[in-house]
Amino acid sequence: MKKISMLMFTAMLAAGVAGCGNKTEGPQEITPTSSLQAIEEAPPSDMVPVDKEPGLVKNAAPVYPEEAMKNGLQGTVYVKILVDTEGRVKDAVIAKSDGEIFNQASIDAAKQFQFTPAMKEGKPVSVWVVVPFKYKLADKVETK
Repeated sequence: MKKISMLMFTAMLAAGVAGCGNKTEGPQEITPTSSLQAIEEAPPSDMVPVDKEPGLVKNAAPVYPEEAMKNGLQGTVYVKILVDTEGRVKDAVIAKSDGEIFNQASIDAAKQFQFTPAMKEGKPVSVWVVVPFKYKLADKVETK
């Protein structure tokens, strides 16, 4: 049952962030990687179940780095985002990256996200989520 709700959550968030801007394709999905905050001062551990995953309220598309565009570079950056008990982004770190040139733009965009908090036993908890930021030059072609 938790697996089904996780898949539904990921699908709903993917639909919600698919059109996140014109600068890049933007995040296509958000994958929860953690759930329960045992000690509020320390980041939560990975892969702890919650009753309700965080919900995306606001996203931001990263700016395609000019140097990457000039050099024809494309790629995907996975950003691990710490969502606090109020749904704010507390931290954002690179989990995986196809190119360092995209990292800072992805972090900057991730820090602008807002969520509804994850819930465990009726209380908000901090969690980690992973968001992919995709950079594709085909999306940059303008029609005249």
